Amino acid sequence: MPPIAKLFLPPPDLAGCLMAGVYRDTRGANLSNADRMNHFPASPLVAITLVQHGTLHLLPSGTNWR
Repeated sequence: MPPIAKLFLPPPDLAGCLMAGVYRDTRGANLSNADRMNHFPASPLVAITLVQHGTLHLLPSGTNWR
C-alpha cells in the first residue's frame, strides 16, 4: 500500500474556527527515520495529533533529533 497524505479544508460554517485537517498514512511504506519525522512549527494555533498505530515521541524543546 503506498503512503497517503491528504489536506482537508473545513466547510464554510467551520472556517472561522478550524484551519485545516491533515491525514497521513504511512503503514507499509519503506520510509527512513527522517521521512517518518513530523514537525509542528511554533504557532499560536492548536495542533491535535491522533496516532492509531505506531509510536509517538515528544522531544524536549531545543533537542537536535539528527
